[in-house]
This record gives sequence, structure tokens and C-alpha cells, in this order.
Amino acid sequence: MKIPLIICFIIFLHSFQERLTAKNFKFLLSGEAGPYYSTSVSNEFLARLSGRIQYKYSKDRTHFLLKAKVTPELYGPQNPIQAIKIRSRIQLSKKGEIFTWQGHLHHQFHYYHIKEFNIYSQHLLFLGGKLNWPLSSSHLFGISLDYLYREIISRPANRLDSIIGKFGLNVDIGVYTRVAIDVYIERYLIKAQQIADEHRENSGYRFGPQLGLQHRSTFILNLTYHFLFISSELSSKTTLFHGIQCVWGKYLNRKWSLFFFINVLIQDILDSQIPDELTYLPLNNENWIYLKNGYDINLDTELFLKIGYTQDKIFREDITLSGWQLLLGFNYKF
Repeated sequence: MKIPLIICFIIFLHSFQERLTAKNFKFLLSGEAGPYYSTSVSNEFLARLSGRIQYKYSKDRTHFLLKAKVTPELYGPQNPIQAIKIRSRIQLSKKGEIFTWQGHLHHQFHYYHIKEFNIYSQHLLFLGGKLNWPLSSSHLFGISLDYLYREIISRPANRLDSIIGKFGLNVDIGVYTRVAIDVYIERYLIKAQQIADEHRENSGYRFGPQLGLQHRSTFILNLTYHFLFISSELSSKTTLFHGIQCVWGKYLNRKWSLFFFINVLIQDILDSQIPDELTYLPLNNENWIYLKNGYDINLDTELFLKIGYTQDKIFREDITLSGWQLLLGFNYKF
């Protein structure tokens, strides 16, 4: 499945190559390092470097977006752990007289080298589209359909295929606030390969509400809450998933800014009726909560201090990279 999707990605990008002009590109280089007070591994230092690229093109109500991010990480000095995280997204949308449509392709790759023979990686691929209909000046109805592919390379290997549908309503409350209410439905199939090359499967559903809040005024606030039920053909028990994402930010003056970030995913994955390798795992293995205080040296350069708690759950290897961080970093646009 991955090869045809990559071919589609290349064709999709090739159709826009004649419009790739330098003025529509943005580049961002970020770095941060500092003490890491781990509660799970014997490391005391963390260094992270990140490079981002973004391209935007708009013409006649058609919008094209391409962005990618590469982030290598190093935990040390005791029992060094290396990680690399890659994210990319390509998106095409068009606003019509009646509705707006969008097609998108999103890829994510996480790789961890923990010990000499202890390697974990995860591929995640989204392909889909959505339609939005304005019901009034303040009400917007949306519906989306996505195909999801995920492969976990570990012991044993694990593959997830699913179809995700979502529909809901966005309501503008005043000039600065928007509320979103959506229904999320997912049909999934998990395949696990044992050492003896014996394939086993599990299928089921994930469904429930998704609530969102956006506010833009003297401060910004983006808040999303997922509450999902998870069923499985291998168990009579229904498990629960909670997901909370929050970004709050405010410019204190022309130079200083303060931002607060939360990403917390909670799921009960302990069910004796379902083998570990056939259990539906959260799509994101990262949890974090941190505060960032930034200072703009100029329009292109920012220095920041970040303090918070992060957790990377390495499924199948029973390893969690978790602990408190106090990091000094920079952002540079060029």
C-alpha cells in the first residue's frame, strides 16, 4: 500500500513544480538543549535540533501547502539514546461557490535507537479529504474521510489499517471564538506477525465525540478534547480513550511572549483477552506539558526558555522516555 501512495504523492507534487518559486518558501531552524531529569532512564541531558520547510501557493481560490519537519534528538550521557522524528504534509484545497473541498496526505516517522539491539520505529500515513458547507454566516458543516496506515517495527511487528469518518458543526460565537462539535467513527484492522511468521488479526471500532474551541483576541487558545469508545472482536470489554490538546499563548509586549502547551493521551490498553501485539495503541506516542517563554531578538530570531514534562512511550519495548526538562533554545527563520 505504501508504494502506490508514494507514487501518488510524487505525481501530486510534480503537477505544482512549475510554481515552486523562492518567495513562497519558508525555512525554520530550531535547537534546544539542557538538563533532563528522567524518571525512567538514567540520562541527565537532552539535545534536540529541528529543521522545517514550508511552501504555500494560492491562485483563483485554490490553495496548495507543502511542509516537512525533521527532528533528531539525543539523550545522554549515560546509556545514550538517539531518536529521529520526521513529519510531512501535502494539502490541496479549493473554495467553490457552494462548498470548500480539501485533499491531504500526511506522513510521520519515529525512530528510536535505545540499545545496540533495541530499535523501535513507527510509520504513520494519512490519506483523505474533506468537504465544508457554510449553512449560514456563523455555521459551517464539515465531513471528512481518511485512510490510515501504521506500521510498528518492533518485536513482534504490528500493522494497522483503518478507515476514519468524521462529521460535525463549527459555530462562530462573536468575532473571536469558534466552537467545533464532531462525531468520530473509525473501523480498524490490526495484523501482528509472530516470530514463527504466524499472522494474527484483530478488528473493531473507535467512536465518540470530539470537541474543539478556538479563540483569537489579545491571546490565543486552541483546545481539543477526544472521548472515544474502543471495541474489539477479541473482547467483550469496551475500553476508553481520552485525548486533550491545548495551546495557550500571549504576547506580553513587542518582544516577550508566553505559551503553554498540553498534549495528553490516556487509554486503557490492559485487557487480558487481547494480546499486546493486537491491542489498538494510540496513534501518537508523545505526551507533554510545558511552558515556553520567548524573546524576539528581531523579526527572524527568537530565544526561548522551556520547562515542562514530556513522555515518549515506546510500545512493545516497555520503555518510556519521561522526565522533566529545562531547555534553552532558539528559532531562526531564513
